[in-house]
Amino acid sequence: MLDEYPSKEKVESALRIPKGQKQEIREEFDKAWQGFLSLKVTPIALFSPFLIRKNCFKNEPGLSPESPDSDWLCLEPGIPFPFNPAYAKACHSLFIGLITLGPELENAVSKAFRDGETLKGWILDRIGTLMLRKAVSVFLDHRQRETDGHLGPRYAPGCPPIPLSGQKQIFDLLGASQEGLRLTRGYMIHPVKTTTFVLTVATRAVLAETSLCHICERAAFCRGDEPENGPNFSSFARF
Repeated sequence: MLDEYPSKEKVESALRIPKGQKQEIREEFDKAWQGFLSLKVTPIALFSPFLIRKNCFKNEPGLSPESPDSDWLCLEPGIPFPFNPAYAKACHSLFIGLITLGPELENAVSKAFRDGETLKGWILDRIGTLMLRKAVSVFLDHRQRETDGHLGPRYAPGCPPIPLSGQKQIFDLLGASQEGLRLTRGYMIHPVKTTTFVLTVATRAVLAETSLCHICERAAFCRGDEPENGPNFSSFARF
């Protein structure tokens, strides 16, 4: 179920409320929590797997002849997609998806701030972030069980393999605009409690033996293990 709500205790912890102030804002917190529950927020997922075409040509529709080979690959049936092929050499497919909480929560947060209810707006916003993270985690766990192959690291537009402008191609491929979502000129998404992602798909054996750290320009900034000890994908696609 994607609509699993975070616990009140988890929200309190995420808000990092000083211990001495918890009692002071308890009433306000409880009101915000009930307000959130009354919205009946239900995450929506749009997704599709796409086979990778091994050979792509400069005359593919939608692809500029000047496009560098390192900046794109082709998805069946000949769809140019801005994803660095070096990250997909061992993969047969890309799994492209989007999860959104919809506009209701965003509208409630905006109204709270407009009405001067800053704490309420802050709490509602944080609840939404936690719920979106949980929805993504549950969704990916489910898809892994349903996928014939192994899902690789989760990349979001702006991560090394895909530019931020890749949001537009994801929107077009998934028909996101028809579901009421929209992009700004800077490729930000509305409703804001929305995330897009791309996952590589390969056989378990191939993916387990493949490290991408040597080609990633952000390897030095990964958290956890040093790059030579293997990839740490915690720095990718965080929201």
